[in-house]
Amino acid sequence: MRNFLKMQVGGCRLFQMNRSKQLITLLCLLQACFCANAQKVWPLVTVRNPLHHSRIQQVISLPWNEIQRNIPDIDTSRFSVVNRNTGKILPHQWETHGSGTIQNLLIQFSFTAQEQLQLGYILKATPRPSAFVFGRYVPERKDDFAWENDRVAFRMYGKALQSTNENAHGIDVWVKRTNQLIINKWYQSGDYHADHGDGLDYYSVGATLGAGDISFFTNDTVFYPGNYSQWKILDNGPIRFSFQLTYDSVVFNKQNIQIIKTITLDAGAQLNRITVEYRAPMMQQHSALAGIVLRNGWGILNQDEQKGIITYWEPTDPNNGTTGVALIDTSGNKKIIQLRKQVGIQLLLSNHRPHTYYAGACWDKAGKIHSAEEWQTYLAQLYRELKEPLIINYNRQPMKHSSSPSLIQKINR
Repeated sequence: MRNFLKMQVGGCRLFQMNRSKQLITLLCLLQACFCANAQKVWPLVTVRNPLHHSRIQQVISLPWNEIQRNIPDIDTSRFSVVNRNTGKILPHQWETHGSGTIQNLLIQFSFTAQEQLQLGYILKATPRPSAFVFGRYVPERKDDFAWENDRVAFRMYGKALQSTNENAHGIDVWVKRTNQLIINKWYQSGDYHADHGDGLDYYSVGATLGAGDISFFTNDTVFYPGNYSQWKILDNGPIRFSFQLTYDSVVFNKQNIQIIKTITLDAGAQLNRITVEYRAPMMQQHSALAGIVLRNGWGILNQDEQKGIITYWEPTDPNNGTTGVALIDTSGNKKIIQLRKQVGIQLLLSNHRPHTYYAGACWDKAGKIHSAEEWQTYLAQLYRELKEPLIINYNRQPMKHSSSPSLIQKINR
């Protein structure tokens, strides 16, 4: 015991004489403890932006079979995605396409020009992030179907409206200047045609395609199939909302044709991704027009048939500002048609072959896009992003959680 005390005393003297060395030792011990308790991060994918401009709030989709190949023993209830460059946990969502089983892993993050990011995953249950998208069937308002993200809201009209004198056909726009979700709030108040600080519905649709709807088209005439009769929510956030609308069969080109539309809206996006499918007994092509309404010949209209881009900056409302509307179709089988009250992209659709295009809107009072020039710039950039998608390289080697090393420790908890 006496020797032990002497050793301790000696240790104290040594501490007094070598405080700097002792401090270094203490820091090393703390770092070792931190590393021992840090959450392990395993590699998932490497993603590169090939463009020379930034990409904001991108949602990427990783096939479920790739995730399972990389993580054979995955537990989706204890799974989070990490930006390995920064240690930040990223918003993610399991996409099912309404099937009840996982089809894809969705991840949202931003890129600088030509940036390459390494994404990893951790086995850690995290709270579900706040939802940036929402939508629902609205039976209390004559079968509306409304959907939104943190930038803009839309709605389509159902059967209950079809027999009234206020019937309309196309996509309606609700402009917002808040990133909060407002659909339930506005429907509950019933007072959404006046701006009380977070936006309003002042967009007029009527008997038109509105802000990017699609319908039958022949001899410079749009034929409407009536309003949707069935709806189904496919995925409900937090970063992607998708749903499907089905229309009753109508006779066109001497055939009974049914239209099915699948609409997807991501957080941070101004445009919907719209997929339309015609179903008819005979395999042939049918003419369709995806279009937007024009306001008595006024406003700023730009058309690029080669790229398939239509941008329209509406006339300014003295009280409510200006709405911009747009269409993008990147396929080769298209032609821009301008009618008296509408302009659109004419498409030849084949039976049972889904066709995808993009349509949406912005509002100058939202504070994101302020002019026709900025709206055109936004859409030109979106077009480039569609033509040059992010480059994803998968980690093809299955990772065993029990033996994987700790790769980084700077995780944002």
